[in-house]
Amino acid sequence: MGKELRTLTGPSSGVYSVVYSPDGRYLASGSGDKTIKIWRVGQ
Repeated sequence: MGKELRTLTGPSSGVYSVVYSPDGRYLASGSGDKTIKIWRVGQ
């Protein structure tokens, strides 16, 4: 089993979609409150 590396906090209404950018540097999440968040996750 893998280990948790990082926790991203954000919407409390639930996340319904997640996608990484092709280069793996960003993550986009879409939530139930109709917001999209962009997270910088890569180096």
